[in-house]
Amino acid sequence: MSDQLKEADFVEHSTLGIGKVVYVDSAKVRIYFKNKVGDRPEDKTAQFQQPPPMTRRIAPFPDAELDNLPPWRGDEFDRPATTLTFERAVQFFRAHFTDLDDPRFLRQEKQYKLAAHRRYVDGFAQQAAAWIANGDAHAIAKALDFVYGPHGSKPDDPESRLNLMFRRIDEPAFFDALSTGGPATVEFASSLLAFVGKPNTETFDNYAEALSALPPRRDGTQMTGWSVATWLPFIADPANHLVIKPTVLQSMGSAVAFHIPYQSHLNYRTYSSAVVFAKRMGEILFDSLLNPARRDLDMMDVQSFMWVVAKYTDKDTVL
Repeated sequence: MSDQLKEADFVEHSTLGIGKVVYVDSAKVRIYFKNKVGDRPEDKTAQFQQPPPMTRRIAPFPDAELDNLPPWRGDEFDRPATTLTFERAVQFFRAHFTDLDDPRFLRQEKQYKLAAHRRYVDGFAQQAAAWIANGDAHAIAKALDFVYGPHGSKPDDPESRLNLMFRRIDEPAFFDALSTGGPATVEFASSLLAFVGKPNTETFDNYAEALSALPPRRDGTQMTGWSVATWLPFIADPANHLVIKPTVLQSMGSAVAFHIPYQSHLNYRTYSSAVVFAKRMGEILFDSLLNPARRDLDMMDVQSFMWVVAKYTDKDTVL
């Protein structure tokens, strides 16, 4: 090609395939290629002199991988530090479970979440509109506690209580707030249904505001954390919503060079990016050896995979 490439150009190379320009200067161009083999995201890039040979510019198209690459800084992507790669994550997972259909994995990591989803659909979702209309905060609080699961249940029980909030602080604070919230609890339920049904900036902001309006505990604990905010939409609609565990999310995003604009305060930009990332991770897992049956995967599969990797990476030294 005769003209030089610019940053963010989509290109096609005769042997490396489709890629995106991540860095240019007067003499060099670095391109990330979707199909280039490499453990680290940086290994999937190649540097050329300008203009690069055997490369042509192509029209950009929507692509979750290319559209969300981190900025290139120096000799690598600007991403959270991690030794994790997707291949290494698969190794960690397979050190404990055969694949995503391993009965032990399903029993320990997914079935209790599916049970909570059924409790939401068959219980809370059926009655919520009437409770909201009647201002019945007590019924709302009781139903959502029931969705979270039975108290005192055993971890391997398929109906066991969820563990998506920090058990000693966030969980009791959340349910105490619901039980004493009165009109704030009713407003929370209303904003929850709106956000679950139509996730966008407006419904998310209203939901976050309603969450923060719930009464704090006597120790000052307030409802402002990501896990507290996102566990319930995740259980309500695991096809379209994700529970956010910030450390887990950022580590796995870094492993596959997916830029998540993370901020600690609740905001829709971070949330929607995390959902896009989870769907991208679902695409990667779908074609992986962890999904031999090539079954459709939802956010519960993705979240459970990431959680297993994070949990055992912290503990184990086998790899």
